[in-house]
Amino acid sequence: MAETTISPQALREGYEPDDIRVGGVVLAGAAALVVLALTLLVLWGLVALLTERSRPPEATAIEQTPLATPAPRLQADPGADLAAMRAAEEASLHRWAWVDRQGGIVRIPIEQAMAELARRGWPQVDRPAPTIPPRAGDAQGPPSNAGATGRGNDSRQPAGRAASP
Repeated sequence: MAETTISPQALREGYEPDDIRVGGVVLAGAAALVVLALTLLVLWGLVALLTERSRPPEATAIEQTPLATPAPRLQADPGADLAAMRAAEEASLHRWAWVDRQGGIVRIPIEQAMAELARRGWPQVDRPAPTIPPRAGDAQGPPSNAGATGRGNDSRQPAGRAASP
């Protein structure tokens, strides 16, 4: 580079000369643009290369098969289902029904069960619970008022037939 001389008058007046080398500025700008273009070209190539490498493989037949939702399925109306279940449990607590007809095991209403338990007390562990002989009218089973539908809870009965006590 050639050395620029500053006149003594310019130094006394406090400023430098206006003339700069325009060719050097243009050359530096062009070099910056070339470096920028090369950087963009390299980045574009890297993105294209990595995009091609990261492409997922084709889905197999098993992957394309739709899956069925496993059980238990969601309830459509859980509030109504809960209310129906509680109503069935409540009805079961307040009616007579056969548990085992051949064995003579009967479900009794809970109020009667609590009254019987209060009358007799809890069974002792060291001795078996006393057996209750059937009353005169109960020799064949529970009373005929077996629930609101008139049917017991014996699943061996055909639907539509009333339970015989």
